[in-house]
Amino acid sequence: MVDVGSGAAPGIWATWNSLIPGTIKDHEPQGRPLTDEDPAAGRWVTHVPFPENARPLLGEHTSIRLSATPWR
Repeated sequence: MVDVGSGAAPGIWATWNSLIPGTIKDHEPQGRPLTDEDPAAGRWVTHVPFPENARPLLGEHTSIRLSATPWR
């Protein structure tokens, strides 16, 4: 699940559905937004590690790469 905030709460948060307690519709992102790993202007990139239960199948260091750019 990816949440994108704007205005007073800018940032991007991501978590795995399997780690969200309760219903998805009631989920509110917590903590600090994810860090931009790309210093280039106009592009935002981060990697979200897979949850612990997926690591035996996919590997200890697997992740999903998220990328965001302005709408054109």
